[in-house]
Amino acid sequence: MSVWEVVATGFDGGFISLGPKKVGNGLGEEEQQKRVERVDEILRKWWEVQLHRAENLETYAKRTFAELPVGEQSLVIVLRALVGKPKLVLLDEAWSGMDADTVKAIHAFLRSSGT
Repeated sequence: MSVWEVVATGFDGGFISLGPKKVGNGLGEEEQQKRVERVDEILRKWWEVQLHRAENLETYAKRTFAELPVGEQSLVIVLRALVGKPKLVLLDEAWSGMDADTVKAIHAFLRSSGT
C-alpha cells in the first residue's frame, strides 16, 4: 500500500484500502470525493511543516508504506489516526522510532493544523 492509501484507511479503521477511490466501500460519489480531499488536505498540511524534504509530496504519497523507515511509518500512522477528524486521539507510542526533528515537526503540525 502507498502512504496515501494507508492514510485513507483511517476513515473506517481497517487496514485495507477499499472502494474504487480507496477511501471506503459503499460510499456515494460525494462522500468519496470528500474523503479523497481530506487525505490530500492532511498530507498537504503535514508537508507544510515537515522539516526535511528530499522529494515532493506527490512522490512521497505514492511511496510504499512497507519500505519506509520505522519512524516514517509511525508518522504515517499518526496522520491516519487524524484523517477522520476524531474528537480524541491517544498518541501513546506514536513517537516510537522517530527522530527529534520529526517529533518537533509533528508537534507543530498538531498545534497549527486544526485537524
